[in-house]
Amino acid sequence: MLIGDQPMSNKCIEGNSIKAFRVGGLELFQHFDNKLGLSEIIGKHKTKGAPLDEIAKLLISELAVEPISVLKAVEQARQNGVLESSGKKENALQASYRALGILGENADEIYTQIFEKVKIIYHPDLSIAYNDTTSTFFNGSNCSLAKRGYSKDHRPDKPQITIGLTTNAAEPVVPIMSSVAEGNKHDAKHFEEDFEKLKERVPKGTLMVFDKGVDSEKNRKLIRDAKMHFLTACKVHEPMKKEMRKHKAELQP
Repeated sequence: MLIGDQPMSNKCIEGNSIKAFRVGGLELFQHFDNKLGLSEIIGKHKTKGAPLDEIAKLLISELAVEPISVLKAVEQARQNGVLESSGKKENALQASYRALGILGENADEIYTQIFEKVKIIYHPDLSIAYNDTTSTFFNGSNCSLAKRGYSKDHRPDKPQITIGLTTNAAEPVVPIMSSVAEGNKHDAKHFEEDFEKLKERVPKGTLMVFDKGVDSEKNRKLIRDAKMHFLTACKVHEPMKKEMRKHKAELQP
């Protein structure tokens, strides 16, 4: 049997049963690799040991199909034949964790290069950009960024990180920027730090859309100084409440 142009391993057939596995993640990675040159951009950041682009391919292929742990991704990659079954599982895990560390250290350079190619090939409309921040918590205690803070997962008992994401509004929708920060960082501060890089990725005149958590006088000034615009919800502070009370009879629930 063939998967693409590759023969399926005999290990996939046991007796009268066939072990099925997903190839969608691999096909997806290969599709964008052909268009954007992901392997070349990623691979140059690791010169020793297993090639970084191959490890990235392994992890992305598995995680694109299902949000699972690195441990589970490695196990499934071994079962699917994406990862050679020779050698110890611990070695593959260690290589994967080291690879993630290298990707993290070089994330800004890697993503900038990928995004430049995205703009050339897909021509995304960047006139409007949506920004939002969320959080995710940890059960362990070894993440240096994990801190206790306002939990959007309603788990204030767990350490967490905050995640910022900015995308454009019109099709094709692409992630303009993503970032990870300490779990106790306020959304407004998170956006402030992201904006220094974000303003290099979108043109002047872009409309930034965000919620009240990001809104601050400092962030408004940053956006204006960059010759951009913003749209956000008004915070209902006392002067606004006073003005609203004048029109109480006209207000709707």
